[in-house]
Amino acid sequence: MIQRIQSLYLLFVAIITAVCTFTTLVNFQIGTETFVNFHLFGLTGIEFTQDKYIFYLLTIGASAIFVLSIATILMYKNRPLQYRLCAIILLLNVFLIGGSFFAADHFSAMLHADSMEYTVSAYLMLVNLLLLSFTQRAIKKDESLVRSLDRLR
Repeated sequence: MIQRIQSLYLLFVAIITAVCTFTTLVNFQIGTETFVNFHLFGLTGIEFTQDKYIFYLLTIGASAIFVLSIATILMYKNRPLQYRLCAIILLLNVFLIGGSFFAADHFSAMLHADSMEYTVSAYLMLVNLLLLSFTQRAIKKDESLVRSLDRLR
């Protein structure tokens, strides 16, 4: 199960998603002394009550990616289903990245931020795309190997 390379890729996707969920993605500077941090589950450093639904959607998306990544690792015997789940995770990850960058831009405009700085966690979400594409390639390669061995029997 874990000895297969696609399982390791999916494990890294789950770890990176968990790290990105609980760390700061964007730092906003408002004025000279006010700093606001953007997480997937909210803003810290300022009292903010508008547009909270965006954070709920981002948190649900990150949770779905984490849970589906772990579930896909456990489906190692059913490679076609594993391939489809990996495609769903990839699509969810694209939406999560787009949504978080859109939300960061949106809140930057709402807060009239002087500067906006993306942290390493924001770029780690892009690494997930690469890992998921490697996972799909490895699953497809594994499935073609099994089918070629079935033809020989």
